[in-house]
Amino acid sequence: YLYYPLPDRSWRTLPNQLDSTSVQGHYKAVYAPEGTDRIYFSSSDQNGIRNIYVTEYQDTVWTCPSLLNEHMTSPENEIYPMVSSDGRTMYFASAGLYGVGGYDLYVSEWSDEDKDWSVPVNMGFPYSSPADDFLLVNTDDGRYTIFASNRDCSVDSVWVYVLEFDN
Repeated sequence: YLYYPLPDRSWRTLPNQLDSTSVQGHYKAVYAPEGTDRIYFSSSDQNGIRNIYVTEYQDTVWTCPSLLNEHMTSPENEIYPMVSSDGRTMYFASAGLYGVGGYDLYVSEWSDEDKDWSVPVNMGFPYSSPADDFLLVNTDDGRYTIFASNRDCSVDSVWVYVLEFDN
């Protein structure tokens, strides 16, 4: 997480009360910057499949986590949800939605009309590959996109890719 241009101390360990069944430590990290009133996170359901949930800070307490809509779930894992700074775009990785293999990167847009997230769209190459691709972030200025992948590296490693956009 050190290579991502996000506020200091914005990555936190997911509290056990939100994800007490996780045995894979790297999934327990959640992006929750200071002052946030909504946290999206990945947690296991009763079948051990990771889905994306949301909790909101209301009246000094966090609400009971709720599962996102059926478009955002699959028979496999969905991990590392990241919401844009304006709260209108969500990026996440899925091993179960249509794709090119492993974990692929998806984008979903918030609809004010529906008050819900749209059907996720696979971001395709160069973001998604036959390997595992995850943890996508765009910089606030729109100049860079950063994501992690285990393509072309050893089993216990990942590469952090930085794409620069030229106006």
